[in-house]
Amino acid sequence: MRRFLVLVSSVLFSAIAAHASATEIIPGTGNWYLFDVDPLIAQSGNTEWVDAQSDAPLGYVGDGSALVFSFSLLKSSYLNIVDAGIAGDMFSVVINGKKFATSSVAADSSNFAGIDADYAWSLAEFSRLRLQLEPGTYTVSGFLQQSAQDEMGLPYMATVGALQIVEADEPGAILLIGFGLLAFGLRRQYALRATNNPGVSL
Repeated sequence: MRRFLVLVSSVLFSAIAAHASATEIIPGTGNWYLFDVDPLIAQSGNTEWVDAQSDAPLGYVGDGSALVFSFSLLKSSYLNIVDAGIAGDMFSVVINGKKFATSSVAADSSNFAGIDADYAWSLAEFSRLRLQLEPGTYTVSGFLQQSAQDEMGLPYMATVGALQIVEADEPGAILLIGFGLLAFGLRRQYALRATNNPGVSL
């Protein structure tokens, strides 16, 4: 039965996503952008990510509409998505039309993180997804694939999650800078030795 509900949600989500308005986000700030899942709030009555909170600075209007995040990257960056609230939820994520799944977790976990995405990200019980994205323009949306369960084994079918974009480290560039500084230091050492010992050639 649950598998059937997930399938129905997936089909309905595909139809709804085309009519959703995009929420523009700013990459590289480290901010978490919240999304909700709640069929009672969603305009569609289904389990897609929706806008259920009012937050003018971040562009949330809280009307239960399907939520699609859009952004452009100038640098290689990581997209982080994490479940929050009560552990046990999993999401299906759609990035530029391609589907991904957050990590597998037990639906009956009772760990609670409120809406603290940083805290949830630090705990293995909370489902998450981390993808490295190359420069380009992206849209990201999703829906609930697995719901956390209460002590009776009944799914809550409502949750909160968050999305974050952080620039990827560039170890190659750091290594090149390091080698450059090392070569400069060695060259300077040899120059000082040559000055003190005129017979030494460089």
